[in-house]
Amino acid sequence: MAVLPASAAGHARPQHPKVEISAVQYDSPGRDDRSNRSLNKEWVDVTNTTRHTVNLDDWTIEDASGHRVEAHNSHARE
Repeated sequence: MAVLPASAAGHARPQHPKVEISAVQYDSPGRDDRSNRSLNKEWVDVTNTTRHTVNLDDWTIEDASGHRVEAHNSHARE
């Protein structure tokens, strides 16, 4: 009798995401005048779902309007 991992037996395990977007503040409180002060109150909370640090270097978050934010020197810790 041989014991094989589920994937070797032809049954793929569902992959759980290592990180997930858990909260978003897309419209800063107060008047939106497109200033840095207003824009800096907009944020995305990324949650690490593992017990290990996940490297987020070169990750990009983009909204429907094409605005992008790139992560540099960033890590999601456990």
